[in-house]
Amino acid sequence: MREMPTRELTRTLEHALTVHQPPLVKGRRIKLRYAHQGGRNPPRIVIHGNQTASVPDAYTRYLSNVFRKTFDLFATPVFVEYRTDKNPYDKPRRVKPRPDTDRRRGKSNKRR
Repeated sequence: MREMPTRELTRTLEHALTVHQPPLVKGRRIKLRYAHQGGRNPPRIVIHGNQTASVPDAYTRYLSNVFRKTFDLFATPVFVEYRTDKNPYDKPRRVKPRPDTDRRRGKSNKRR
């Protein structure tokens, strides 16, 4: 199989997104950022973005057909794989410990 440059794959992805946008998921847009080649035989295209776990199968088939047509991969299965970066703000919240003193009265809640 031939090598597909990242630049051409990303341009093809951007063109496919302008022609047919991915559907909304819970009122939020799926953002597909860039694509690169993950394997050669059979060709595997890795697409990075957010909310990629929610991309429908029909849209994945659409993208694989667009890549197959653009790069002239007749009768070749094109696998599309999605990757999502980890959200840096998605950390578990720390619960602050309650203070021992009652700040309004200046007294301690502990019994003596």
